[in-house]
Amino acid sequence: NHCVNVDSKAFESLKPEAKHFYMPPGIVEIDKEMKIANYGNSIISKFTYLKKRFGFGIIPPKNLKLFYESYHSYLKSNGVDGVKVDAQGMVGMLGQDFGGSVEITKSYHSALSQSISAYFAESNIIHCMSHDSSIILQFPLHYQGLVKPVVRGSDDFYPRKPASHGTHLYANAFNALMLAHCGALQDWDMFQTNLGDVGAMHAASRSISGGPVYVSDSPGDHNVELLKKVAFEDGGIPRAARNALPALKCLFEDPQNDWEHPLLTIWNKNGCKGHCVVGVFNVYGSVWNQSKREYLLVA
Repeated sequence: NHCVNVDSKAFESLKPEAKHFYMPPGIVEIDKEMKIANYGNSIISKFTYLKKRFGFGIIPPKNLKLFYESYHSYLKSNGVDGVKVDAQGMVGMLGQDFGGSVEITKSYHSALSQSISAYFAESNIIHCMSHDSSIILQFPLHYQGLVKPVVRGSDDFYPRKPASHGTHLYANAFNALMLAHCGALQDWDMFQTNLGDVGAMHAASRSISGGPVYVSDSPGDHNVELLKKVAFEDGGIPRAARNALPALKCLFEDPQNDWEHPLLTIWNKNGCKGHCVVGVFNVYGSVWNQSKREYLLVA
């Protein structure tokens, strides 16, 4: 994210400014917990220590080119060949003195995309927490090449939260209905191969997803046979041709809650003309609970 110490000598030349979040009223009406007028019970409360210690520091748009070039050139010189840029949606909440959320988002993504093209391959960036309309609707403007920007499609993969796995697939499948039409290549996140049936379910969904397939296994702790099913020996993958989408029959059903219709069906095109690949997953039994802000098992 872009919360920096405004008093740090390292950022002095970039002239960062301390700002406060501004939450648009419409967002607050939908989700009361997003109100940040008082930090006591706010979703942003975890960042209170930053506010007290540093303030929320943001780099002015006029200095973004220098910031990204300095940062990415340093990373490249140390052997880094790509980046993940997280917490992107926060930038729009700090734009009240820079033309508003759309203008500051445009400034950041313009500078970011130019730096990525200069120091890395165009596809070597993963955009996270970026489903804000002021972000995703600008992707076609900043990434006009043949390579689509890679965009995380859902919440994180949580290996130790059993209630999260079915919901992870469900969220990615339905978010694809939006992301697939915004010039983005959807990333269903990493997974782990050593979780038994759960690992196999995630592996199958990633293979159909059309996005990257990558794992977060502990070193030496792999299900090699499962890896052989989703990747070639040289590390390449038989990637589907586009973003996977939910099948028509699933669009108006909720397999997470409906035990009579527990199957989520997703489909994609593959490299052979006229051929498709279909995946069917039993995702019944777990949901995201908005009021408790956690994944819960369905009774």
